[in-house]
Amino acid sequence: MNHVMNRRSVLPVLALAGLFATFATAADKPDFSGSWKMNPSKSDFGPMPAPDKLERNIKHADPTLSMSSVTVGAQGEMKTEETYTTDGKESVNKIGGAEIKSVAAWDGDKLVIKSKREVQGMEISIVQNWSLSGGGKVLTVVTNASTPQGDFVLTAVLEKQDGGSATAAAPAAAAVTTASAGPKPDFSGDWKLNVDKSNFGPMPPPTSQTRSITHKDPAIKMVTKQSGAEGDVTLDLSYATDGTESKNDFMGNTMKSTAKWEGDALIINSKLDFQGTEVVVKETWKLSTDGKTLSTASKISTPQGDFDTASVLEKVTK
Repeated sequence: MNHVMNRRSVLPVLALAGLFATFATAADKPDFSGSWKMNPSKSDFGPMPAPDKLERNIKHADPTLSMSSVTVGAQGEMKTEETYTTDGKESVNKIGGAEIKSVAAWDGDKLVIKSKREVQGMEISIVQNWSLSGGGKVLTVVTNASTPQGDFVLTAVLEKQDGGSATAAAPAAAAVTTASAGPKPDFSGDWKLNVDKSNFGPMPPPTSQTRSITHKDPAIKMVTKQSGAEGDVTLDLSYATDGTESKNDFMGNTMKSTAKWEGDALIINSKLDFQGTEVVVKETWKLSTDGKTLSTASKISTPQGDFDTASVLEKVTK
């Protein structure tokens, strides 16, 4: 701790934000589940002929993602079944009789799928970037393909088929209201970071991290111990979930935070001044249904740029 404190005056702002991220992390990733239909007018297939129809049915329970697709175009109708795992492990699928090996992993809130396949003895490399927008109603898949004939980019924009946004909005709002009225999650316990399931964006991940949380709503007290590139660090932080401002010492800097409930998620907004520049962090804490996994999502804004981090902490059973 003293080793880190003695060096804090020379730490760049982004590094400090990154250190903050290692304590504030663990994100809920987008859920791509649903039935999707391509919007041809918003899609761009570059030099390739666009399909007349592209529909996908996706089932996503992270880290497993399975997808059934129907494509209709100049070559007729083609149906495919694909399964991926988003934790970076290799998946093997067959499309059109050809074997495709893929690795899928999160990059912030985007899913990146890197694939390779052979066609007539030639290797084709494909990188897909999946992202959600429009309140989860629009799935955009940007594909960068490298072939012996050259490289090209395809963009498919798919819209969710769920009866329309107006119909979906009412039950969603009702769900939030019901959740708000119900009991809140209790984050109390000892937690250990699962580094393999976490994503720290541009920052190096810690080698280890544990958190001890005492939660008696509206008070939360958290002691975090971490080892990594910055040495061994211990932080003692307290929050109030009723929106009252909390002040904590973060590496010798005053951090001001407000925390409040949004349904069963806890949102913590913090500001930290470092060497005359401001670091802003928004955290989202969520507890799994069985109470054994704590996930938090952090969006960090610095003068050097913004980035997202994601961590997964598992409850330690004594």
